[in-house]
Amino acid sequence: MLTWFWRYHVGNGSEVSEECGALINISLSLAEKFTPDLSRYKLPIAPQILDALMRQDCLRVAEERVAVTHRFVGDCARFRYLLGNRREMEVSELATMLRNPLWSQPIRWFALYLAMKSAETETWQELLQESLEGQHLQLVDLLLDGAILSRQPSSVLNPCVGEQLPFFIERLFSRLFAIATITLHYPWKGYGFVNDFTHLTQAYQSLRL
Repeated sequence: MLTWFWRYHVGNGSEVSEECGALINISLSLAEKFTPDLSRYKLPIAPQILDALMRQDCLRVAEERVAVTHRFVGDCARFRYLLGNRREMEVSELATMLRNPLWSQPIRWFALYLAMKSAETETWQELLQESLEGQHLQLVDLLLDGAILSRQPSSVLNPCVGEQLPFFIERLFSRLFAIATITLHYPWKGYGFVNDFTHLTQAYQSLRL
């Protein structure tokens, strides 16, 4: 959905366009200033691009102030910024961004993208390791969210072995419960909801995540 929205709703069939670039810049400014809107006259955006983004229902102007029409629009633009700069993105930069709640969802989507793409698995693993070393636990949680939501956690979590395994088991299931209530089938328990950490550990080993 994110790709479709960006390509066809914002970019008129392209993932790179003047409209896309302008929307990213405005969304970054909104996050940087942590404000719901910006002065129309202080934005470095051509009038025709602003008009186009308004027609596409991405931006609105009220009392000479420019804002995104929905939080999703700004989140999507910030996600595209992360995607375009993923080769240069440092863990310290991501951790700093997470001090601002406007970056939480874009970074979760970014983690999901890295976990889903086999070519990006190594990047996801490097970010996770560096986040652990820097004790950026909020970033660790969002990276784990990406692995969980990718529906293929084993491909990215395989390196998480040895002395780190208990930590990952606890953190992983903490994120599972944060994302959704789950019902699992265990050969020794039948069907049912499990809320005991011992059983969760057994479930983790049984599922071979």
